Amino acid sequence: MLMISYEQLQYKDINQLKDYFKHVISHTFLNNGVDDDEDLNNEINKKMTYINHYFNGSDDMFMVAKDGDVVVGIIGFYTPNQMIQELVGDKVDGLKEMGTLYIHPDYQSRGIGSQLIALLTQFMKEQDIVSYCFDCGYKKAMATWTRKFGQPTYFFKDYWDVGDHYAVWVVDIKETFV
Repeated sequence: MLMISYEQLQYKDINQLKDYFKHVISHTFLNNGVDDDEDLNNEINKKMTYINHYFNGSDDMFMVAKDGDVVVGIIGFYTPNQMIQELVGDKVDGLKEMGTLYIHPDYQSRGIGSQLIALLTQFMKEQDIVSYCFDCGYKKAMATWTRKFGQPTYFFKDYWDVGDHYAVWVVDIKETFV
């Protein structure tokens, strides 16, 4: 039986995160037909920048799922990324972004992502946060988010290319999570 633990990201986990991000983001790119090494490296570096910011005293939050001492899932809560800010503007002022949700391919479809979302949502409730935003530009993930959260609040058709869209959700915790 799978025994997954959930906890706030700790500094002792940082050494495994770059390789973890390389593995899970490479898998995500492959599953979504993205084949660009520069984009891959930029995405990994962006995630590591978020992690470093977290460990340098920000009010961000990262939670991980672990199998023993090995990170098998991660989720973050931080200032909305530049793309969200540029495309949506002041409509996300004062909100944080839920992002960096990546589950190791060998652990997907086991409820780990849903549990991380639930734990982060509970953290937000405890902080009296009433809403947050998140974005998606991956086709397969977009279908999952639409199923879980409904239609996106903002939809940018053919943003990346014909048929490759970008979406932003603004989620009201009280309406979505009872």
